[in-house]
Parts: sequence; C-alpha cells; structure tokens
Amino acid sequence: MDKEALSLIYKALSDKTRLQIIRLIYQGNACGCELIHELNISQPTLSHHLKVLKDAGLIDGVKYKTKTNYTVNLKKIQSTHQALECLIKETITC
Repeated sequence: MDKEALSLIYKALSDKTRLQIIRLIYQGNACGCELIHELNISQPTLSHHLKVLKDAGLIDGVKYKTKTNYTVNLKKIQSTHQALECLIKETITC
C-alpha cells in the first residue's frame, strides 16, 4: 500500500462520526436506515460519511432493493495496519 492510499484511509478514520459508523457496522451488517437511528446526524451527512468510508475501501455496500447493507472490509483494516507498521519501520520489503 502506498503512502497516498494510506493517507486517504487515515483521513477517513480521522472523524469521530466515521469511527462510530465503522463500530456500528462491525457489530453487524447495517443499512443506512439503521445507522441513522444510532447517530445524531442528518441523512445527507450520513451519506457523505458512508461515501468517504467506502471510497477509502474501509466498508463495502451491497444493494438489496431500496436498501444498501454495509459491512466492514476487514482485509483493508488488516492491510492498513500492516502498511502502518512498515511505514514506522521504514522497511522496503513489506
């Protein structure tokens, strides 16, 4: 993972609402209509946060009729962790 991709991911994770969204989704597949009830934000704001997380590859969405169910992309989370370790160690072999 290059530094630009890593930066995009950490920018997505730098917002406390997005961290809360990831936590809620991780607790079980969730659609926007379920998330909106747990968060004190408007629907357009939720859509924006979901887009940022999805663009960073941290969540995946599967559309079913009128709803989209979201899941956390655990492989991306793990590769982000590994990339950060490599960056800290400044190794080229990662």
